[in-house]
Amino acid sequence: MKSYFKDYGETSFITGMRAFAALGVILTHAGGGGLHALGHIAGTLSDFGRTGVFVFFVISGFSVAYSYTSCNNYFEYLNKRIWRIAPLYYFYLVATIAIGATSVFWQETFHLVGISKYNFLLHIAFLSFLDYRVANSIIGVEWSIPIEVFWYFIVPLLLLLSNTNKKLLYLIIFSFFAYNISKIPAKLSLFDNAALAIHWSPLPYIFSYSLGIAAFMLRNKVQHTNLSGNIAFIFSVIITLVHVLLPGITKKLFLDELTIISIATAIMITYGSRNSSLFKSFFCNSLMQKTGTLSYGIYLCHIPVMTIMTRYNLCSTNATINFFVFALVSTILSFFTYISIEKYGNLIGKKTFEALRQAERPFS
Repeated sequence: MKSYFKDYGETSFITGMRAFAALGVILTHAGGGGLHALGHIAGTLSDFGRTGVFVFFVISGFSVAYSYTSCNNYFEYLNKRIWRIAPLYYFYLVATIAIGATSVFWQETFHLVGISKYNFLLHIAFLSFLDYRVANSIIGVEWSIPIEVFWYFIVPLLLLLSNTNKKLLYLIIFSFFAYNISKIPAKLSLFDNAALAIHWSPLPYIFSYSLGIAAFMLRNKVQHTNLSGNIAFIFSVIITLVHVLLPGITKKLFLDELTIISIATAIMITYGSRNSSLFKSFFCNSLMQKTGTLSYGIYLCHIPVMTIMTRYNLCSTNATINFFVFALVSTILSFFTYISIEKYGNLIGKKTFEALRQAERPFS
């Protein structure tokens, strides 16, 4: 099985972070995995698993910035990113509809009648964020995928506008204010479901992506020692726990869960490495590396898995058991889709670009 998983060297810990993010999302959707029964604090921590999506966005900002700078041109970069994300996304869109495991909850919430052509076309065009009513109506977590694709187009521009430390600071400040301004329609209830419409749009995540870009630009400028990595890890955990347990403190600083998690994730990416014993223990072990490699598939399939298991009464009365079973089944399914779809999608993307480049040469 080792040959299926790629080693990213000093940044392999990011793969482990993906694993924690995916498992956090499953924990929240699985009702907290029994943690609510242990008290308010445990329940609050389990609900905080939903912020795993924000972790993905910051990591995406870092990864996209790295991808763009390692490609020869904008087209090569876009080709690489779209083939990375589209095949598995399309597979689960079609499969979820085919097995009748679509997100009935959100369909009923917005009075949708099944999956219309309009709905499906918006999804395959990565434009479903334009209509919040359909944004999460098929797989149940797909609202974040078109947002990632949107930022694929914009990140190169942000990189261009932040090519010095001073400009990078301006970008972070601007993105922080832009994020807070994006929350105004929800606070003022300017229209029905304003909070969801904004949450499922690309606008708020400029801050997360900007911090991902900052982590990319700053990472090569800092030393990665055991001490610096451990301090970054502990500091990130502390500020996260302070927000979860004492939200009044961070609220006074205009920091909410998106800003806290985005900052913590960016700090970890900037200072983390295999030289840090904490990063190595939590993120670089074999289990987290393999789970993180499969995290995209795990994220996409876990809601349909829950839907099918619930429909056929395959769930336990024990919430903790349910969480582990959901996570295990999703991971196994994701392994098979990884080796049959994800890896081949990446390979087809490379071959497609090479073929197009070869075709252009006679005319150059």
